[in-house]
Amino acid sequence: MWNPFKKKEERSLTLDQLISSQVNTFSGVTVNASTSEKLATVSSCVGLISGTIASMNVHAFNVSDKGQERQTNTNLDSLLNRYSTNSITAYDLKYHLVSQALLRGDGYIQIIFDHRGSVSELIPHQSDSVQVKVLPKNRLGYVATNHGKEIPLTEDEMIHVRLNSLDNMTGRSIISVCRDVVGEGLSQDITANSQAKNAFRPSVVLETDSVFQDRSAATRLKEEFKGMYQGQHKTGSVPLLENGLKLSSVNVSNLDSQFIEQRCFSVQQICAMFTVPKALITGETGDYDQLQRQFLNNCIKPLISNIELAMSSKLIPHRNKNMVQLQFDTSSVYRASPEQRMKNFDLGLRAGIYSINECRSMMGLSPVINGDDVLTPSWMNQVEAVKEKTNETPS
Repeated sequence: MWNPFKKKEERSLTLDQLISSQVNTFSGVTVNASTSEKLATVSSCVGLISGTIASMNVHAFNVSDKGQERQTNTNLDSLLNRYSTNSITAYDLKYHLVSQALLRGDGYIQIIFDHRGSVSELIPHQSDSVQVKVLPKNRLGYVATNHGKEIPLTEDEMIHVRLNSLDNMTGRSIISVCRDVVGEGLSQDITANSQAKNAFRPSVVLETDSVFQDRSAATRLKEEFKGMYQGQHKTGSVPLLENGLKLSSVNVSNLDSQFIEQRCFSVQQICAMFTVPKALITGETGDYDQLQRQFLNNCIKPLISNIELAMSSKLIPHRNKNMVQLQFDTSSVYRASPEQRMKNFDLGLRAGIYSINECRSMMGLSPVINGDDVLTPSWMNQVEAVKEKTNETPS
């Protein structure tokens, strides 16, 4: 059997893999997917975005000149919304795909076909365990490492979601593109942890008029003082000074006094980096409906458009690509406040868009008798009455 991977090849490393082992920020902190997840704001943004998209159902629609009609009870519907394998849920699959793409720039899902050529399983892969290869005729190949075993795959066997790609081969994570912002936040975390270790007490200076003849004596005195009085569990201890020693506190500078404001600004920058409204991360009060719309339009929709195209290109047979589309159902995610939802239903009923049972179904309620009829707006009845009068002929 012809094996495309025996041809001359060229491996491509991601930007994250190239810089992950280097000190790559002005703050002097190494930033990569692993270190950035330790930052609460990054972890919250990635979790919010990944969880939101993972909770959406993905449906296949038949597209025609008359509109689109949803396919039901299909194999893809089960794989993308229930179980991708016997041990992996569809939620876990989509969460893994999005989080890997956000943190590492690339998300990978291996497609398993049955003997009939139909998709039978979808298996996620860690981005760091997949290498992209350039094959002849501008085709891509993949080598996935699973439990130490390399698995060669063609581009038809791999769903590949790229973010911020410059070469259409591999993506660039938001973390690597804005690594100085994340590095600043990590540096501030290190500083805060150091302060917490010292129970948030300012540093002190031991002064004496005497001169130490033996430098080791000064070092020993310093270490003994730290061991007896420094740390969270030593808070409230009373130091006992001998031989004319004096204790002086180091005054807090204006820069230190603004440390909390600096950390708040860092949170704002990271939220902007992921295009997530800050209030959704910090829990600040605000217009919930407006925040949800901003989050859905600015952050979620660009990502799901990318994923829809990547999935459709590999999961839809080539002969049906112009007739079938995969789409995320955003209505299950964007839920307005109860008052706003009732106003939306009322407008939909009055405009003749929804029936009563459709509104009840979206609210999780059972249908009622005679609730499937769509109401006709009153202005349409008036227009019809005018038409009938115009068409009447005098007797």
